[in-house]
Amino acid sequence: MSDSDLSELSSLLETYNSNPVYILSGSGFAWYYSDTKRTMVRVSRGSECLFCEEDPENKGKYIVQIGSEIFSIPENDLLEVGWN
Repeated sequence: MSDSDLSELSSLLETYNSNPVYILSGSGFAWYYSDTKRTMVRVSRGSECLFCEEDPENKGKYIVQIGSEIFSIPENDLLEVGWN
């Protein structure tokens, strides 16, 4: 490996996001409100979620990203899988 490859790898590791992985619990489908589309969207349970933050407007819900959509998901619908 050259020095430029090592420095590129080092910069990638510094910016790596080490948040745990979450999935939607259960099986089948669920309907959630999409903030980006401003309508209800059918989402497959078991989908991987990127956790963003607690929803400041809705207690007990979290803002997550699933694919390119942003949703407010109830806490009991999220399952922390860990660092896979």
